[in-house]
Amino acid sequence: MTTKKVIPMKKTSLEYAVKIAEKGTHCGMCRIDFLGTGLCPSGKKHGFLAYWPQGRMELVKHLNEGRIKPTDKLIEIAHSCTLCGICDKQCNFAT
Repeated sequence: MTTKKVIPMKKTSLEYAVKIAEKGTHCGMCRIDFLGTGLCPSGKKHGFLAYWPQGRMELVKHLNEGRIKPTDKLIEIAHSCTLCGICDKQCNFAT
């Protein structure tokens, strides 16, 4: 009997990001401080949808589907996320 070794996904992989993006509703609640827990620092700083969690989820989705190609700007947007978790609170509340 052979045992299949399960290799955990790296949290920095596209596959991991796609799994997270699939869970979100992409509703935009992450751009409203509905719970009083704060707003995404990157979104507040840059203002463009791509920098908000909702926009980053859309970028991941389209990268995964091959609709857009990675660019220096997309990498900059991805790295603007501070992993603070504020969006998790809002998203979990909405879903």
